[in-house]
Amino acid sequence: GCGGCAEGMAGLVGEGEVELSTTNRNFPGKQGPGKVYLVSAATAAASAVKGYLTGAW
Repeated sequence: GCGGCAEGMAGLVGEGEVELSTTNRNFPGKQGPGKVYLVSAATAAASAVKGYLTGAW
């Protein structure tokens, strides 16, 4: 949801967690202390199906 992007109290990525985001920008700590990777919609969908970060090919 928008909570992490808007630096809200809900939806932040926790320490040790990984998020794939289809937003257009990110900077350290913007969506919480976890790791955030900016990916295309196709990569996000392929990764969701496989359960890990993967290419959409």
